[in-house]
Amino acid sequence: MGLEEFFEGELSGEGVIEEMAAYLAILVILLVTTATPIYKVIKKLNHNLLWKNHFLKRFSYEFAIVLLMSSLLSLVFGNLIHHFIEHNLATNTVLTRTFLFLFLISSLLFGIFELMLLSEQKDELKRLNEQLAKENISSLYNALKNQVNPHFLFNNLSILSALIHYDTEKSEQFIHAFSDTYRYVLELKDENLVPLERELAFLDNYYFLQKIRFGNNLIFAQNIPIEAIQYHIPPLALQLLFENAIKHNIVSKKQPLHIHLYLENKQLIFKNNYQKRTDSPVSTGIGLKNLTERYLLINTTSPTFVIENGEYKAKLPLIYDD
Repeated sequence: MGLEEFFEGELSGEGVIEEMAAYLAILVILLVTTATPIYKVIKKLNHNLLWKNHFLKRFSYEFAIVLLMSSLLSLVFGNLIHHFIEHNLATNTVLTRTFLFLFLISSLLFGIFELMLLSEQKDELKRLNEQLAKENISSLYNALKNQVNPHFLFNNLSILSALIHYDTEKSEQFIHAFSDTYRYVLELKDENLVPLERELAFLDNYYFLQKIRFGNNLIFAQNIPIEAIQYHIPPLALQLLFENAIKHNIVSKKQPLHIHLYLENKQLIFKNNYQKRTDSPVSTGIGLKNLTERYLLINTTSPTFVIENGEYKAKLPLIYDD
């Protein structure tokens, strides 16, 4: 009994169930038989023949594969359908219908699997891009951070060179303090952020280092509430600002340099009275540019640097690091 009889209502209830069960069984077998090879073919083509580079060739390959699969499978399943279900129809008619059905099913499966694999590729590409972005950020950040170490070393050796000519005792104290300070610098080689508490402790040591040279001509005060020490900043950020203040401003008995550090709107404010040296070295801006770039790599808000009302003021965003 064929489908014509089914649609014309000539099949009994039991016959309908048997007929539909047979078609369902064949449909399941067709799907299982075609799905796996189609999926493997598409994955293979995605590696060797990308749509964007070989559109016509890729389309021709897939069309030929669908045509070949439909032809071969229609011979097998068409004969089964003709023998068990549609035996009243001509063999060629059954084979043609089976071929068209298989061609449709295979084409749909190709489309479905293409979309599935495209979605997987997008997710994988997104994951890889995120991973590469993180690796690139880490690499770039380390390169930027490493600029600080030679800069810090060179400037302090210059201080020692000047100090050693007129005060050997102070130069010896400077050497001991400098070794402790530089040890901290070396410990930061693998860190992108440091707790504010740790950076403030380092800054106290650095201030002591500079007091050996400048004495009471350099005055530093900080007013940081205890709750702020949970935040983080890039390592050596405060040291860089402190060093710039000394390098570009007069520090003398008549014109002492006052540096003040405090908190304002979750920003760390580094402020000093602006009294530019006439013999101030030409500023390359490398230090502040380095600091800004380090901030931008780990935080969307960058620091700001302004001169207003006779004061130099740097505002550093505090970062909450989970």
